Amino acid sequence: PFIDALAEKVELTHYFRAEIAMRGFKLGPIPDLSVSYFWYPAADQGLGEDDAFNGELMKAMHADGSVFHSSTTVKGRFVIRVATLSFRTTRETMDRSLAMIDRCLARVQRTAKEA
Repeated sequence: PFIDALAEKVELTHYFRAEIAMRGFKLGPIPDLSVSYFWYPAADQGLGEDDAFNGELMKAMHADGSVFHSSTTVKGRFVIRVATLSFRTTRETMDRSLAMIDRCLARVQRTAKEA
């Protein structure tokens, strides 16, 4: 049962990574387990410095609260983590997360363009 559950979470993490990449996010290395990270290349889009933009995106995601993500710093870069650990996490959870990120990204992009 544990091996099957872990395999499902790894599969969900790969699904999330594919979906977030299609939205223009950059990804960390392919994970061995079910934790990964990503960031939005704001500077490439003329939206300011990457770390600051992604920090604002993280704040917007926490304020929304639909699905919880955490952040960390990897090699000096601020990144957002997806950790698919709970047995309760499903494809629906991942889709809710992606929808929340879409909403928050649009809000932070608007704010950055107005600045």
